Amino acid sequence: MWSGRKSPLIVYRQLAALHTLEQHFVEALQSCRAALVYAERLTQRDPSNTQWQQELALALNNYARTLLTAEPPTLRDPAAALPLAQRAVQLADQMTQTDQAMILDTLAVAHHLTGDQTHATAIAEQALTLVPASVPDAEAAQVRHELETHLATFRAAQ
Repeated sequence: MWSGRKSPLIVYRQLAALHTLEQHFVEALQSCRAALVYAERLTQRDPSNTQWQQELALALNNYARTLLTAEPPTLRDPAAALPLAQRAVQLADQMTQTDQAMILDTLAVAHHLTGDQTHATAIAEQALTLVPASVPDAEAAQVRHELETHLATFRAAQ
């Protein structure tokens, strides 16, 4: 069950997802930023709390991903997304392998969009090792498919 302290974080995350689904990216970015600020506050209160570290990693990843994919492209900011994705990776070691792969994928895309194909390719290859080729889990299969697609794009850009 979610504690009262995490309730605003859940609301911000759901708002960001809804705004993204509705293609309202200015609002999605605002909600992602609010979720990140709240997750950072939770983590600062208790830095040893692994659950809050995971929430912070997800908030960082979601904000970075939105900065990389927002429409119109003028809303995108790969240079700002890169350090967010790097921080998310640093905090993701206690997460599931699928979540770690998803976070690594965001970092790989950030490297790709900032022109660093070598790092993008290496990180995507690392992420693929976390998600087996034959997975019964639909979410993991989707993550693997995205990773394979991105990796092909990164290799073609080298």
